[in-house]
Amino acid sequence: MSKKAKRIKGKAKAIRGALKTGVGALIGNTQMQVEGQVEQMDGLARQRVAKAEEQINSASAALGSSAKARAKASADARKGKGHRNDSR
Repeated sequence: MSKKAKRIKGKAKAIRGALKTGVGALIGNTQMQVEGQVEQMDGLARQRVAKAEEQINSASAALGSSAKARAKASADARKGKGHRNDSR
């Protein structure tokens, strides 16, 4: 499942929880209110986890491309492409 899909599912669960909390308050059902609050918090947590995963993947990709660039520059330098030739 993609990170975006996880965030959407988390958002949907948070909304369901908020609705359940509201209905529980409206009809005076404390258990329903508490269940709704738990569901809402679970949905928010799922959203945050998916967002953190996205940020980790993004940072990892950036580090990976940076490391590849450094490795290429190092390899070019060893081949003499990166240095000026001072033996005139």
